[in-house]
Amino acid sequence: MFMNALHIPILIKPYAPLCPEGANVMLELARDLGQRLVVDMAYDLLTRFNDQPLVGYALLLAAARHQGQTYEQPYGSMPYLYHLLDVGWCLAYSLEINDGLTVACGLWHDLLEDQKATPLEVRDFLSSLPGADPEQTEKIIQIIQTLARPAEPAGAKFYYEHLSQAPSEARLVKAADLICNTASLKAHARNWFGTPIVGTPQPHLIAKYIIESDQYLFNQPAFCSLERYPLIHNTLLGILQDFLTYLEKETPAQIGLLDQLALKRYRTGFRSPAFHIKRLKPI
Repeated sequence: MFMNALHIPILIKPYAPLCPEGANVMLELARDLGQRLVVDMAYDLLTRFNDQPLVGYALLLAAARHQGQTYEQPYGSMPYLYHLLDVGWCLAYSLEINDGLTVACGLWHDLLEDQKATPLEVRDFLSSLPGADPEQTEKIIQIIQTLARPAEPAGAKFYYEHLSQAPSEARLVKAADLICNTASLKAHARNWFGTPIVGTPQPHLIAKYIIESDQYLFNQPAFCSLERYPLIHNTLLGILQDFLTYLEKETPAQIGLLDQLALKRYRTGFRSPAFHIKRLKPI
């Protein structure tokens, strides 16, 4: 693990001239022993996609633009880059995606939503890369614009309708994002139902992820048509069912709260969305 940090300066060297700020962020992370998880994921992606430089450039731009932004974990704050790398890692290793464009979009999936960059800035950056492909550039812009959630009150239905019309890479990134977010729910729940930590996500996100997975991803044509859909379905379903089993055992009263949140806030068609998720079968 320590060796991964030692390799980061070498791995990012080819990309540093076009994004020196991002390179400096990565070098700082490599020197910080407390960021080994972030560094290890960066190392994995940079080595796996060393023949697809778009991933390296995307990593440095993400590191630069999300610098100073944090991602709350049950054990404290981490650089937001952790979440972006987590999504990229999920695409590459959990969903077995070998396409660098998809992984790059995973690293950039919050770039526009969090207003860290504009479409014009991303287009200019892509146009400056060696061997820039205008057609690929416009595809990437389309994908990350689709992944940026619209302001309320457009809501999830509007968002997923746009996803269904976007290139398939956008849906792969969204699936990986949902998988990564739901994977942390069990650890967060210990804080929600114990002593809350300021800044941690709120319990209503459990209902949100359950409803979005059930209504807009599971058995939806736009996602079912993906080659990786069985892997996506089974991975996400396994995480949610494991989490609901944990709640039933540790804090059974919270299941009812989740159903109330789902019914009132997210207007699900199921009287008990948690029970419905528990009944779904792998494919």
